[in-house]
Amino acid sequence: MSLLPSAVFERLATVFYDTGLKGRIEAQVAGQPQLRLLDVACGTGALTAVAGDCSYVGVDVSLARLRRACRNNTSSVWAVADASALPFGPAVFDRVLVSGLFHHVDDSLADRIQAEIARVTAPAGHVVVFEAIWPRNACNITGAIARALDEGRFIRNPSEYLELWSSRFTIAVSYTH
Repeated sequence: MSLLPSAVFERLATVFYDTGLKGRIEAQVAGQPQLRLLDVACGTGALTAVAGDCSYVGVDVSLARLRRACRNNTSSVWAVADASALPFGPAVFDRVLVSGLFHHVDDSLADRIQAEIARVTAPAGHVVVFEAIWPRNACNITGAIARALDEGRFIRNPSEYLELWSSRFTIAVSYTH
């Protein structure tokens, strides 16, 4: 995973979770306070604001990042957990967010994580995944710097991510920008 200090990671996360992305996530949960939302690889909790009135649980393998998340948002639930062994029962969550995790894991581990996500997602639930891709434009200095600072060794192109996810899930919508 990224070796960036938690404060730097948090700052970069707020840059990459742009208004369009946040809006698409918020649309998944808007006006549904009964929803149970799991944020896998939540980092410092940069996406808690999109949860609205939902019951939000954030999990990450980094205790330092979760401590920062806790300081920023005391009303959410936080847990140190490995995404391939989530500490929840089956069908517990209506929405699962997965943020920038899969470019850090090979296909085998990705499959185990997907199995866990499928296990904890309710039958009528939805999984929202957003992931690192290579910058399309060579002039995208911010994207190039971000990828250089990131430790992810498994950045895939959009079609590879779709293939990875379609083996276990039905893809309803795909954005690649």
